[in-house]
Amino acid sequence: MTRTKLRETEASALACDIVADAFGHDCGLVCRVLAQRGSMTLRELARETHLRSSRCQQAILVMIRHNNIRIMQQENNDEEDNLYQINLEAVLYRLRYPRYLLHIRECYGKTQELLFEVLFQHGMLHTHELFARISFNQYRLDISRTNTTILEQALSELVDLQLIEIVPSKLDSVGSIIDFDISVSAKAAREDFRSNDVLWRVNFGHINRCLQHVACAELVREEVSVLS
Repeated sequence: MTRTKLRETEASALACDIVADAFGHDCGLVCRVLAQRGSMTLRELARETHLRSSRCQQAILVMIRHNNIRIMQQENNDEEDNLYQINLEAVLYRLRYPRYLLHIRECYGKTQELLFEVLFQHGMLHTHELFARISFNQYRLDISRTNTTILEQALSELVDLQLIEIVPSKLDSVGSIIDFDISVSAKAAREDFRSNDVLWRVNFGHINRCLQHVACAELVREEVSVLS
């Protein structure tokens, strides 16, 4: 086995452990089969995992919410023929969860950190769902009552920074295909935060780039300090 193949195998095994720990046995089993076999339909997954179709479907939906599974819709638009594929990179992002939260809190504040944390925990949420879940944790913001204006401003800031994005998919919050115009801009979405058509999620790709920039800047400062 080549070194590259070995690393891929180890990454797949780690991803399956992460999914099982985060979402339970069924999701871990689905992840393991997809990692071993590649793209599969719901019918094929149910057969390979020996799970009832309903349990297998529920596991898939949980993972779709967290962007851990990609859907490849077939030309005939028959959902039974949709292929599902593990999103290995997105699963492995979970290992950096504490670092993400620390970065958001240090750079932008507690409210932004809580918005980010709630989205990370739930995968994708409509605005009213996001704000409702934050209200359960308002004690962490050192305020007696959640102010919707403050939450909207914090969400708007994270959207402007591209740390939170509109779900770039024709998926609703339970993974079903819907007729939703995904070309809607972030600016338009901010103008109507309560729109039921807007789903939010963490933009992991961008926050990783931000952390890389921070790390590079720190290295440069260290080099300059040594030279001086």
